[in-house]
Amino acid sequence: MRIVGRIYRNARRKTIGKIYYKKHLERWINVKDIGPIYVNPVDIKYITGSSMKQVRGNRRHLERGKRPDYFRFVRSGDIMSGDWDKPSVEFVEFSEYKLLSERFKESLDWTDTSVFHQCIKRIDSGYSVWGCTTIAELKSRFEYLDDLKESIERDGYILNPGDGSCPGIKSVGSKGFDEVTVNINRNGNLLYEKNGRHRLSLAKILEIDEIPVYIHSIHSKYQGDLIRYE
Repeated sequence: MRIVGRIYRNARRKTIGKIYYKKHLERWINVKDIGPIYVNPVDIKYITGSSMKQVRGNRRHLERGKRPDYFRFVRSGDIMSGDWDKPSVEFVEFSEYKLLSERFKESLDWTDTSVFHQCIKRIDSGYSVWGCTTIAELKSRFEYLDDLKESIERDGYILNPGDGSCPGIKSVGSKGFDEVTVNINRNGNLLYEKNGRHRLSLAKILEIDEIPVYIHSIHSKYQGDLIRYE
């Protein structure tokens, strides 16, 4: 009965989410025509979400921003109304930023970071984190992040061509296209949406002047010109 109840609740949430998605959808534009925009990482201060939600089970990340249920249906290029765009949670609250900050700003060993113990707890419970299901894979991931940091310092932040050849793609558990993606809120501020948490964190820590990002959705009350981002 519990399984049936859970299936019913999920189906009901999905149905209601689609209804509210259609209610808040104003129109659609082809953001692919805009392509990647180049912004200062400092300008991506907040994430999309009213609060930070701990992720349970076998998921890639330790936490995510809590958004309205209908936001799961939002497509790239959707112009959306609603209060989803009001910033309240800073990007630096993500475990990825805390991990890399402790490693590279405080010069801690990976195993001495506070996030490491969270990762071990997740793996010991039989789940994965960042695509890693064993401690050995997690340590390989850390070695990759050391190499990525050196690569960005040496060569700069490189846009991923999609073939896995650039830093940020060839990593444990990585899947396909993976560029930092943002939303534009009603005031024209950039809100982190998805992808590239480690690379955006490194860009902030290393004080990189400019990185490429893609636009996901835009608030309907935004009155600015998208040309400003090209």
